[in-house]
Amino acid sequence: MIAAGHETTAGALLWASYAIVRHPNTQTRLGDEILDMLAETPTPDYVEIEGLNEFLAREAIRDVVMKGVLILKGTTVMAMPAAIQLHPRIRGDDAEEFNPDRWERKPVDSHAFAAFLQGPRLCVGQVFSRCEFKIIPIELLSKFRFEATPETGEDCTRQP
Repeated sequence: MIAAGHETTAGALLWASYAIVRHPNTQTRLGDEILDMLAETPTPDYVEIEGLNEFLAREAIRDVVMKGVLILKGTTVMAMPAAIQLHPRIRGDDAEEFNPDRWERKPVDSHAFAAFLQGPRLCVGQVFSRCEFKIIPIELLSKFRFEATPETGEDCTRQP
């Protein structure tokens, strides 16, 4: 079943693994939450899983000025979700810090989480993708703990 969008989920899982190695307290909290959920419901369904707390090209359809820059009709524009995800007006003053607790806050509007886009180019598989991305860490963190290796040449577990 884990086939659709596997490259996106694999990329997200890679970054999530890096984040939890750098922040072992978060890994512990998430691992404990997963183990508690599995103790109560060994085969969780979508509702239980949901309870756990890319660059995209577009073509301008008309001339437009954005932030003082003229973008001519027909120009290819790259949308970068990270620009929205890391914007302090949307995510708060700690937007550039690793803070998984921020997801307990509601986004400012439906466009505040841009990874799946909006409008006619909205990702039709976003619900599946979010669920798939949660299932894999459930399996991994219920059985393993991750840590940096000396071979990386960087102390990934060091807090910034």
